[in-house]
Parts: sequence; C-alpha cells; structure tokens
Amino acid sequence: MDLSFGSMRALRWLADTPQAATLPENVVPRDEARSVYDELRSQGIVADTLTMNGTPEGDFDFIVTAQGSVEARLVRRIYRAELAQRRVLEWLRSSTSLNGLATSAAAADFTGPLTHEEISEAAHELHDRQLLDGRTQANGEFVYLEIKSAGRAALRSPRPISNLDGQRASITTISANNYGSTTIGNQVVGGQSHAITANMASGLSLSEALEAIEQLRARVASAPVDKDDLDDVLEDIDGVLAKGAKRGLAWLRDALQPVATQIASVCGQELADRVREIGSSIV
Repeated sequence: MDLSFGSMRALRWLADTPQAATLPENVVPRDEARSVYDELRSQGIVADTLTMNGTPEGDFDFIVTAQGSVEARLVRRIYRAELAQRRVLEWLRSSTSLNGLATSAAAADFTGPLTHEEISEAAHELHDRQLLDGRTQANGEFVYLEIKSAGRAALRSPRPISNLDGQRASITTISANNYGSTTIGNQVVGGQSHAITANMASGLSLSEALEAIEQLRARVASAPVDKDDLDDVLEDIDGVLAKGAKRGLAWLRDALQPVATQIASVCGQELADRVREIGSSIV
C-alpha cells in the first residue's frame, strides 16, 4: 500500500463506515475529496463509482472493495501512530516543548484525541529516527525538542512518515508450495499443494511489510489446527503488527524470526517460510 496521509486518513474513517456518499469535512476537506477518491480507486481500494453528470469534479461514492477491506484493517492498526508523529512534528515547528499539545485542538481527531502517552511515544520514535533533536530528564520525558531539517522534509511530504523507513528495491523470485489462496506483497497463491511463483520486493517499506504480515495472518487464521495453539500464534502476530507499526522495520525484521519458528511448529513449514520471506525482504 502506498497512500498519501490524506487518503490513509480517509481509509481509516471508511474502516468503520465502508460505504459513504461523502466524507466528513473533518476527515477530508471537500476540495480534496476527488483527489482522495482517485487515489483510492487507482489502488483498487474503493469501487469505480464516478459519473460526471455535468459537474467539474463528478459524482462519486466511497465504497470499499474486498481488497480495500484488507487495507483498511492495516490502516486501523497504524493510523494513530502516524497521526501522533505528524502532530508532534507540526507542533514543534513553533515550539521546543510538547507541553500543551495533548490538550490543544491539534490533538483532536475523529478517532479520539491523542493521549499524552501516544504523543510521548511518537516523540521518542521521531527522535530515534533522527527527525528530532532533544534532551530528556531522568524519567525519560523530553525537556527540550527541536525539529531537524529531515523532520521538516518528512512533514512536507504527503506520504506517511512511516514510509521513510524503507523503499522498494530489487525483486526476488521465490517458488514454493502454499496453502489457501491470498496475496502477500505482490504474491498471488493458489490452492493447497499448488506450486506458485512469488515476487517479493527487497527493501519493503514499513506499510508494505505490515500489509504482507496482515494478509499472512488471514491465512494462519484459517489453518486447520488446534484452536488453542492457533490463538497463541495469532496473538503473537497481532503483537508484532501493533508494535511494528510504532517501532519500525529493524524491530519488525527481528520480531518475525521467533514468530516463524512458532508458526512452523503449529501450522507447518509453508506458512513459516512465508514469514521468513517477508523478513528477508526487509533490508
């Protein structure tokens, strides 16, 4: 998935309301709705409902497709972390402290106001990624923060800040047997025991890696194995998805190794290999 933040914001709202004639003004301004619709439609996330009817921008509804539902599930996981990082960077353009942000209008959102914990965590993540300079006190709270030029550039970009962690590079072709039918990255797999060829891109961005894990989770969830064992595996995958959205690619790559081992013991080697392929595509 490669969406602008505006389209990510729209998809987060559509995750709760998958069919809508219009988007609320506090989600997407009216004059940006057509460009958001075009972006979502071009990636197959919403259905093609556009009719011009003699109007400059046309008439269209936002109807999430089956593929879009998968993307919406991913966005639901990563949206708050992305929002918090953007709001922290915006705030620090005119301040050297986060005091007051949590109670300001800048922290308000249709998913609920940002909490002090979300803001603090976002600041630490941005500092770790060298988008901010800062000093902390003994309890780990920042007493001084300054946005760096890289942070200003990240904020100017329409792309999610998390996508700065990685970009697509070379393509690796993998052949293997798979179970079920789904797509991972740009891999389309067939039925049980059918040989497939998978093209996985080395240098996946964070959102692409999370998307691949999200789709693999769906395959794991349908595996014909003991329910208690399966629940343990799914809980671990959910933990990786939740933390990976905040901690970045390096953490995600390392976290996938024990998950692959657990999946191998519960669900079989084929699914474990898919996890390792995702991990090896993170550079």
